[in-house]
Formats: sequence, C-alpha cells, structure tokens
Amino acid sequence: MKKAIFALFAAAISVVCLFAFAGCAEGADDKTNDGTTTEGGDVTGGEDTGDWVEVFDDAIVFTASSELLQLSLSTTVKNYLDVLAERGLVAFEGYESAYGYFITQINGLAEQSTASGGYSWMLFTDFTDENGVIYADPAYGTYDYNGNTLASASYGVSYMPCVENYTYALVYMEWSY
Repeated sequence: MKKAIFALFAAAISVVCLFAFAGCAEGADDKTNDGTTTEGGDVTGGEDTGDWVEVFDDAIVFTASSELLQLSLSTTVKNYLDVLAERGLVAFEGYESAYGYFITQINGLAEQSTASGGYSWMLFTDFTDENGVIYADPAYGTYDYNGNTLASASYGVSYMPCVENYTYALVYMEWSY
C-alpha cells in the first residue's frame, strides 16, 4: 500500500513539474509588457480596463485589490479571474483536473500543443514565498511588466493565493520538451 501511495505522489509531482518547467522553453523569459519585447517576444500595447486588469494580445496582468474582490487567506487567482470575467473584463475557458483548474483559452486565444511543444497560458507573479512556502521561482522563467520582474508560478490558478497588492500575469507562451 505504501508503494502505491508513493507512486501516486510521484506521478502527481511529475505532472506539476511538467507545467512548472513548461515556462523554461527558449524565449520564455524574454517578454516585457511595456509595449516592447526583448528577443523573440511579440507583446503589443495593452488595453486599459481601469484599475482592475490590463489586457494585451497575449497576456493579462492585474494587481490584486480588495476593491474588486474581498481577499482572504483562501482567495485564489481563479476566484479573482472569475470576478474579472463576471464584470466582462476578461473571458476565459478551462477545465477542472486532478491538479486544479487548467486554463485553455483567454480572450479567444487558445492553447496549442503537439507531441514536442506548443503554446499555453503560464502564470507569473511577484508573490514568491510566504511562511516557507515557495509560490513562484524565477529559476523557471520570468516575465517583465512595467519594470517589475514576475516569477514563474509554482501553483496553478486554483491553488495560487491571490494576495493584496501583488501582481499576477497570465501569459501565452511557447514551450517545448
């Protein structure tokens, strides 16, 4: 029984690592969102949707605020995205999996994948750690937004805490094996 539990745990960790390392593809850390790019990126200027979220062709960025949603210890990025969607500021699709909610499309831009790579929505944040828990790590990729370097998230949207005054970016990025 212990071997079965260990095997299940190892499989779960492997899937989490797959998504965490997906942002490590060549060119994954060369985007900025100030209307410019470094080598390989294709970011364009964003649409201002008030103080709640900035929408780009291949990214959405927001700084968590209790003015939009009363934030608590259990509020997740998915909860925040749901409110943004209810207000018509973003549209997204996805599905629940054993590892949480997996985003497949934002504002009409859908993930694409082949046997060796593709494009997916990756989560980045400056909320990197709290109480010894690592929520994001720049070693797995970064995303620059208005001079602020965001790190690749260690958790998906349904497990990532949404914390007041921290910035979160969902970025459509290429990945490969």
